[in-house]
Amino acid sequence: MQLKNLVQEKTTLLINQAKTIVKNNPVSLTDAWKILDNNISDVVIVLQYFAYDLSKPEKKAKAMEIMSNFYDSVFTVVDFPFIPKILQPVMQKYVKLILMALVDAAIDSSVRDMHRKLNPELMIVQSGVN
Repeated sequence: MQLKNLVQEKTTLLINQAKTIVKNNPVSLTDAWKILDNNISDVVIVLQYFAYDLSKPEKKAKAMEIMSNFYDSVFTVVDFPFIPKILQPVMQKYVKLILMALVDAAIDSSVRDMHRKLNPELMIVQSGVN
């Protein structure tokens, strides 16, 4: 199976699972983040193991693209608690920007954690323990 097909298949599965949970209802900001965060590691794993022909920056760009498409496909409205309903539509354009900044950092963290698990001696060196 080609990488493009594998990634598309996995992404479609993740989107369908999330849509089942969300059901086109407004989602709180924290729930949106939880759903995104739960799917980041799956995307990272697929790209790490099957996109071996891509450079690290290309993998990161692809992961961001996948997560951005995931967001667009799953979330119709992300609800901010304590913000009046009249201001909610104005805030929607910023929600994705905020969450994608968090996704960017979480991808880096997920990759770093995966490398640490695969190379335990790397964790010892980075922690300063001899």
